[in-house]
Amino acid sequence: MVMEEDTEVSGLTLRNRDGRKDCLKINGCGNVKMEKVESENVKMNNGWFMNICGKRQGSNNREESELLFSILSSSFDNITCEDESAGVIDVEKMIGNVEFSNCSFRGCSSGRKNGKMISLMRSKNMQMKQCLFDGKEERKKELNGEVDVCKWNGSVVDVKESTAEIKDTSFLCNFDGCFSIWGGNAEIEAGNISFNNPSIEGYPSLRRNIICSDSGILNVMSLKGGDGALPNTSMCILNEGCAFEGIASERDSSFFIPVLESVEAREETDKMKLTFKGMLLVPCNLSFSVVKRKGEEKEIEHYAFDSNGFLSEREAEGSATKDLLSGCGDEIEMSEHILFGNAESPSSTNPFILKYASETKGNGDGSIVEREKGSNSSLVLIVCTQLLNHF
Repeated sequence: MVMEEDTEVSGLTLRNRDGRKDCLKINGCGNVKMEKVESENVKMNNGWFMNICGKRQGSNNREESELLFSILSSSFDNITCEDESAGVIDVEKMIGNVEFSNCSFRGCSSGRKNGKMISLMRSKNMQMKQCLFDGKEERKKELNGEVDVCKWNGSVVDVKESTAEIKDTSFLCNFDGCFSIWGGNAEIEAGNISFNNPSIEGYPSLRRNIICSDSGILNVMSLKGGDGALPNTSMCILNEGCAFEGIASERDSSFFIPVLESVEAREETDKMKLTFKGMLLVPCNLSFSVVKRKGEEKEIEHYAFDSNGFLSEREAEGSATKDLLSGCGDEIEMSEHILFGNAESPSSTNPFILKYASETKGNGDGSIVEREKGSNSSLVLIVCTQLLNHF
């Protein structure tokens, strides 16, 4: 179906069909209004389900800012686009204003990485309100190195070189990613971003929510639920070179915020083995430092975590040189805490206090035992993880 110029469509129903090319293609420079469109169980072998081509050069004298493409009170259920370059709705360029209101996308899928449901490029402004993007079915993924844990390249809504205002909209169970913005500005108000879990083994709390890149600006104004709704909790926003405003700029980290619950240490032949336990101990460019303090003097050494030291999001292991503990007497107090966020001025979790006992006064096996609070310390050992890039 191909439409030209000014177009209004109401009550269109598309169900149970296969398509080899764009199912609905709109050309030209007119205003397009689609209302009460119901689409269900449509499979596209090639092309987009809906392709909005925007303004054609020289077609008439109307300014781009005057043009409006809108979809109102419509539903898109189980739309499948197998083409790796196509998704459900494509707004290519040169549309002044785009509006999605009271629309739902449930169980839709696409071979495309970014913009599986909606792809917007070089439009003046997109307004989205009271919409739902529900991936519905969980898909399992295998852990395949650090990249799968720390980075992703996928979204259901993709905005390039445009301005987007997203209000009262929910992104649920979209396991390849929710929203991406590249070189534009986006505002999120009363958002709900929940359950976007890529199902990576050992990391059940990881989410793939938002990618912000190419000098874009993301302003999370308010959240009505989901990830980040509670104070200083993780938002799972991947920063690939953008600026934050609003809630994301106020958090200790816009990506993930770890919690340290305990540290266990054990003396081995030539090193100290340290085991960190907590929540969201994620292998995303983390390292730890050891600070030896006696009076006014301190000595700092930096370490990488052990190879294969990240056992899960609840446990990680690292090793420090045993020489750092020499010459400090029989009792050593150790305070461990995690640093994260901005590498230049990282935030810190609450410390965890341990005592190092020598073989003559300890457990007899070179292990670490707890120490009574308030005891004098001859050394403070600060063990921390630190994000080396700026999430």
